[in-house]
Amino acid sequence: MNKRITFLILSCLILPTLSQAHPLHSAHSFSQGFAHPFLGLDHLLVMLAIGLWAVQLGQSALWQLPCTFLTCMMVGGFLGSKQIPLPFLEQGILASVILFGLLLMLAKPLPISISLLIVGISGWMHGYAHGLEIPPGHSGLGYGLGFLLATTSLHGIGLMSPLLFRRSILFTRWAGVGILASGCLIMFGS
Repeated sequence: MNKRITFLILSCLILPTLSQAHPLHSAHSFSQGFAHPFLGLDHLLVMLAIGLWAVQLGQSALWQLPCTFLTCMMVGGFLGSKQIPLPFLEQGILASVILFGLLLMLAKPLPISISLLIVGISGWMHGYAHGLEIPPGHSGLGYGLGFLLATTSLHGIGLMSPLLFRRSILFTRWAGVGILASGCLIMFGS
């Protein structure tokens, strides 16, 4: 099957969940944890953007960016599970969507240390927000593992998507435009 057709089919499978934006959900099971990143547009965009940005930066960023995001997300999830509210968390998550859209669109490479710092802060915020959703008294282990697997899958899709197109640089820049526009729509829609 043509790679572009496969990509289109996968995109269509994800789109119905995007219309729900960020539905109410519980954080009890593996399946709920796995579904969550696909149901929240802000999370979906950032997790795809990490993979896309890693491709754009190349070399060691291909593994360093996703691993940094995942590690910081786990730490943030643990801290968030302690139910300590963090001011401006949602605004920070939204800012990460817009920032990653800009970084992809502009395609201006940053030093790897700065890139990892940006990715780490974003991963920590996303993890923290999801840790807050774990009900007090629940371990959240299944939910966390599901969330981790889904995040890894979305990073992988971001890493692989440019390979489906001959002009991956152009693809990642246009993906950045779409992510930036989506972030602005989320910001002005809420």
